Amino acid sequence: MEPRVLQRSTSLLFIAAVKAFVCSEALAQANDDDKRNRAEALNREAAVEMAAGNYKSACPKFNQVVELVPSGIGAKMSLAKCYEGWGRLASALKTYQLAELAAKNAKDPRREAALAKVAELEVKVATLRVVVPRPVAALPGLEITLDGEVLRPEAWNKPMPMDRGNYVLRATATGKQPWTIDVHISPDGFVASRTVQMLLDL
Repeated sequence: MEPRVLQRSTSLLFIAAVKAFVCSEALAQANDDDKRNRAEALNREAAVEMAAGNYKSACPKFNQVVELVPSGIGAKMSLAKCYEGWGRLASALKTYQLAELAAKNAKDPRREAALAKVAELEVKVATLRVVVPRPVAALPGLEITLDGEVLRPEAWNKPMPMDRGNYVLRATATGKQPWTIDVHISPDGFVASRTVQMLLDL
């Protein structure tokens, strides 16, 4: 290939690469703008609903805002406040903790407010301790779930913050019959403990 042809081909490739980069940058900007606009609209709707005491509708919208803007500290604080007003103290506690961490990383002064709410809710929230005796823990393939969510071994035998409500605690293991028990958490500050019984053979 002649030098001039090679130079022209190289130039065309460079121009094409620049155009592709500009297009991807523009697309990313458009997506970011769309997310921001959507988040702002949801935040306004949720704020009005929360002010009216309609937490059941407001909290999912605040949660969407958090998903759209994961780094947003204010969004997490608003969601936590919504959960607290709704009476879901465990969810509020977890969200205030996330807000505190985000504020700490960003050196944001809202960290102090988040820390204060964490300390306040830690003494109010209900807890559940799932006790797993050693013989049960040693069962091959043991899996323990709470309302379908897997409880990892590091969560066993420790108090977990819980929202008020009804839950199903379930255990399964290889070659064993499933074991289940209903758990009712109420009121706030309630301390519950459930022991996983030895599973029966199939």
